Amino acid sequence: MRSLSEADFQTALIIEPSLAKRLPLRRLLLQSGVKSVLEAEAASEAITLMRQELVNVVLTPWQTPELSGTPLLRAFRNCGRNRNVPVVLLDEGLAQTTIVAAVKAGIAARLSLPGSVARMRAIFRSISESRTPTTASPGPP
Repeated sequence: MRSLSEADFQTALIIEPSLAKRLPLRRLLLQSGVKSVLEAEAASEAITLMRQELVNVVLTPWQTPELSGTPLLRAFRNCGRNRNVPVVLLDEGLAQTTIVAAVKAGIAARLSLPGSVARMRAIFRSISESRTPTTASPGPP
């Protein structure tokens, strides 16, 4: 079992249209050891950030402005060096069928909101133990 490395989760990206929801998520990530938090209100802004910045984890609801669900995850997979970034689904009482679809689409974990530092660290640990750290994926930018 590999222990969680701070280098594994240096930069997180939150996709959330509501500032009132982004601020607590930002605080949670920083308290959980993330060094830098990027924020996007919509999918297009998030994809632009992912093409410009190295991101180690993405937190997103299943429904976002412009893109949602599987097409959103597919768009992330086309972001060059961030194409294998783990995606954490923000769960605010999603239907079981939506959760199943998200798992099939490749989310790395679910975070029930409002979330806690202990849960966020457990998610990071689980992601770290299940895959190679996503500090940079080879491939076209």
